[in-house]
Amino acid sequence: MFQGLTQFHCAETEKYAHVTFFFNGGVEKQFENEERFMVPSPKVATYDLLPEMSSVGVADKMVEQIKSKKHPFVMCNFAPPDMVGHTGVSVTAVIMFHLGKDTNLTTNLLLKVYEAAVKACEATDRAIGRIFEACKENGYVLMVTADHGNAEKMKAPDGSKHTAHTCNRVPFTCSSKDFKFKKASVSFVTESSKKVLRLFS
Repeated sequence: MFQGLTQFHCAETEKYAHVTFFFNGGVEKQFENEERFMVPSPKVATYDLLPEMSSVGVADKMVEQIKSKKHPFVMCNFAPPDMVGHTGVSVTAVIMFHLGKDTNLTTNLLLKVYEAAVKACEATDRAIGRIFEACKENGYVLMVTADHGNAEKMKAPDGSKHTAHTCNRVPFTCSSKDFKFKKASVSFVTESSKKVLRLFS
């Protein structure tokens, strides 16, 4: 909480804990002046079947809050790249790859998973784009980052599926029509909270 200022946290079901419990330092209790909203995640067997997940619903709520200017600090988490990334390459495709059987089917399975990851990232990109426009029109600073990689690596070097987080570098970008930001040669995710606090100081 910033000197009594209000804040809004939003995510779909799969990432709700990340914008509440984890973001608040492992504290489950809702802070004073903190508003929360959870968008239901879709009911599917695996998220590669609906890679967009509920990104539109999260973006809708964020744009609504930004336009209302009710809260000086609003934040959200987009689930698709991470959750679809966790599906990895299908086990069937991996087995067939190692056995050298049904190459066409194996290729199709690999492409299907890859395409799902691409759709997840595209959906998130569109959602962030909508939030960016709302921020620009309503005087908010937009910050975008991630705490790990995942969707960029769906298959391990040996052909097996890769479902874990990666340590690849992630973006940390700031955008505003009222502020100019310096380009840092090296930055860390831990710097994001400092930058937020600096903007409110």
